[in-house]
Amino acid sequence: MSDDLPAVAAPATGARPTVVCAVPLRAPARRRLEQLLGEVRLVDMHEPLDDADLILSPPCSPQTIAALKRTYPSARLIVVELEDDDLDIDLAGPVIRSRRAGADGYVAAESMADLARQLTAGSREAVAPELLAVEAAAPPPHELSTTTVDDLIAERLAAAQRARSTTRPVR
Repeated sequence: MSDDLPAVAAPATGARPTVVCAVPLRAPARRRLEQLLGEVRLVDMHEPLDDADLILSPPCSPQTIAALKRTYPSARLIVVELEDDDLDIDLAGPVIRSRRAGADGYVAAESMADLARQLTAGSREAVAPELLAVEAAAPPPHELSTTTVDDLIAERLAAAQRARSTTRPVR
């Protein structure tokens, strides 16, 4: 887990922070996640909202990320890959697939200097150089493709926007 992930902080109004779940989870899984997150309000992206504090999204295209950010302009967005055998969830993306293929870690670098810093033995976040040669495995046939995830989120965003135009926002 990265140190730069945003904490789910309470909004300035003192209300519970609102987390929009764009990850395709069944209701029991969303309820469990809300319990585990503590004092947050976790909502499915189908619910009409004016804005949110945080968005949880599966790996998807930059266009879909931009659409989520436009829909919830002040929210921070976190891309989530998730596996939970107890809740029968397998939403593995490229990082989990790489881990399954044998990778010991994953580096997301903003520049060559950042990559070198993360790979250098003296760095706090240093990783083993042999990880550079690991290739991601092909996704198992039962997993959603990126296009399918993008289409699903686009459909949900459109439905949420239609609901917003016909109902009064919750927030």
